[in-house]
Amino acid sequence: MSLSIRTLETLKDCLAPWVKAGQISPEDSKEIMNCIARGQKGKEAKAALDMITRKRVAEITKLSIRTIDRLSEDGTLPKFKIGKRSVRYRLPDVMRLTGFEN
Repeated sequence: MSLSIRTLETLKDCLAPWVKAGQISPEDSKEIMNCIARGQKGKEAKAALDMITRKRVAEITKLSIRTIDRLSEDGTLPKFKIGKRSVRYRLPDVMRLTGFEN
């Protein structure tokens, strides 16, 4: 499935207010657009959207990045390697860590 540039720009415009309000990070916005552009659906898209960066985890939890690294190293906060250097965290794991489970 291939989306036109116009469609992607419209999607970007739709996500802009959430990014501006700080409800989603610019990185999450890009990931959402990438999932849609790749044609991911259902569980695949939801799983990708639930993955957040280390920086975003630190913002949500109000902890330092080093503390996030320590929590990952001791197994308290599971991390997922994406490629050689990138790491992502599942939003439900982060919410559990903060005490805001569903």
